[in-house]
Amino acid sequence: MVLREEAEKRGKLIKEASERHAPPEEACKLIASYSQAEVKIADQLKTGHKNTEAMQTKVCSVAAQKLGVPAEINDIGDPAMKRWRE
Repeated sequence: MVLREEAEKRGKLIKEASERHAPPEEACKLIASYSQAEVKIADQLKTGHKNTEAMQTKVCSVAAQKLGVPAEINDIGDPAMKRWRE
């Protein structure tokens, strides 16, 4: 949330600068600052997603073992276990 709030804050600064017709040098710095905030958010999302994928793999493997079927994850990350579909 903190990173998102920071990006929103920087976005508002860009909007305010645009409304008052700030010089290009100022706008450039504000946009670069906003871009950095976006990259931090993206990095955080990637890390979180890796953790989610790892947890999904572990949980689906345990579930498959209990059902006695091979654990497979399809291309979109869903369990592809034949018995579960029947």
